[in-house]
Amino acid sequence: MSTTVITLILLILLNDSKEIMKGEFTLKEKQVDTRNNIVKIIIGLLVIVLAIGLVYFTNDDSIEFELSDKAKSTITLEYGSSISENAKDYLDMDKVDETIANKTIVTIKSSTNDDENTESNDYQDVGNYVVTLTYNDLSLTVNIEIVDTTAPEFINLKDEYEVTSDNKLSIEDFEATDLSNDITITIDDSDVDYTKEGTYIATITASDPYDNSTSKEISVIVAVDEDNDDESSNNDSSDSDSISTSIDFTDCNETVFVVNTSSLNVRKGPDTSYATIGTLSKGASVKRTGTSSNGWSRITYNGTNAYASSKYLSTTKPSSSSSSSSSSSSTTTSSGFDVSSLKVASSTNKIIIVTANSSSSSSGTFAYYEKSNGTWSKVISTSAALGRNGINKTKEGDGKTPTGLYRFSKLMGIASNPGTIMSYTKITSTMYWCGTTVAYYNQLIDESVQTHDCDKSNDEHLIDYTSAYKYLAVINYNSSNTYNKGSAIFLHCKTGSSTAGCVAIPESYMKQMMKKIDSSTVIIIDIASNINSSKY
Repeated sequence: MSTTVITLILLILLNDSKEIMKGEFTLKEKQVDTRNNIVKIIIGLLVIVLAIGLVYFTNDDSIEFELSDKAKSTITLEYGSSISENAKDYLDMDKVDETIANKTIVTIKSSTNDDENTESNDYQDVGNYVVTLTYNDLSLTVNIEIVDTTAPEFINLKDEYEVTSDNKLSIEDFEATDLSNDITITIDDSDVDYTKEGTYIATITASDPYDNSTSKEISVIVAVDEDNDDESSNNDSSDSDSISTSIDFTDCNETVFVVNTSSLNVRKGPDTSYATIGTLSKGASVKRTGTSSNGWSRITYNGTNAYASSKYLSTTKPSSSSSSSSSSSSTTTSSGFDVSSLKVASSTNKIIIVTANSSSSSSGTFAYYEKSNGTWSKVISTSAALGRNGINKTKEGDGKTPTGLYRFSKLMGIASNPGTIMSYTKITSTMYWCGTTVAYYNQLIDESVQTHDCDKSNDEHLIDYTSAYKYLAVINYNSSNTYNKGSAIFLHCKTGSSTAGCVAIPESYMKQMMKKIDSSTVIIIDIASNINSSKY
């Protein structure tokens, strides 16, 4: 509606009012004044209404639709973070009406290909992206750069490795984790002399495709296999069936296993001067019928008497065996514990083991095991962030992660349910985790259901932790709600190198775990040396 139209309407109304006044000369003076006042009031109201309409219909361009200062420049995100699809994360909400923000359409497009919302494992790949915000005919764009600056982390890396000349360091001995899932492990063992006993230093490096790498020095202890020494000195003239009678054997009848070597030579006689007639691999079992004072064993090999060094034979079966008789149901980690041997393994099919590097370490490893058809297997392995002051939690605010064996009491998240087995609670703005008041200590409080008089500045307002609590599983630490013992101990998404006391893993793995955890799932948190069958 234009100002010209409004002007014409006003003129018509004014002209009508004059005609009315001319035709009413016979009325009393008071009536004339009253009518004139009424006309003026009507005209004034019409002018106000028309003016408001004019402003409303002619000022669409005055709608505030502006980016925040942060969004006006390129936003850099670490690989593993998801690009937000919430317009409020980009708009200047001090100026933009919330109704407009809620109606704004957000689209994400890669700058390097034509696919919209290009994602891998629920987060975007490394590269450049454009976020477009659209409201009616208004449009804004935000540039996003995804970078990977996080180096791979070794899993269960030991300080020392024992090797022999026949069993050198191999990349299969090492494992590392990285979100890129494209890790190259290299070994620099140029200073290791595999032919000479001793302790040497080697360097292990794990690299990803984005020039991030982690290098660790390890001690390499070389043990020369005495039985394999001086093979070239074998005396062919001793290739006879006659065995020296100067060596006395004590008869026995027992099963023994090959240990401490990857390959044990079997000989015709009790000395390295006798010819080799075969080999036994590590973990293989044989029947021993006699032992000698000079360190040799008489064994039954292919139905006849043969001899092998007693140094590499033991009546105790090794925990990890390569023999055909070894059990396939055990899973032994490089930290030295066998998941199947844990006491708790008989009561659950799902075990999470969080291993701290030391009691003061704020980082460690996370491994999830499942048992299927009687066989345990490692399903997920990644790095874990722990309490900023390490483990062994004792009280509220000590910055430590609790140690021990726990289960999960609740699954929650700011994001939508990813498909959990247990019931799932969607986090809302009315939810707090209480850590201050005795009556509600270490409990979830939903103010839409109940009120509480806690000091909310010290309680956790869950929805404020937009990244960390996108998915979380409540660990049932301090389930008795003992005041000041510690509260809000969760397994949640990793956002930094340490936590206030929780266990955190990368978001992509956390989403997978949300689909795995059930009421029987166990989580063990401790240093590697404490994780054994007698304790857990």
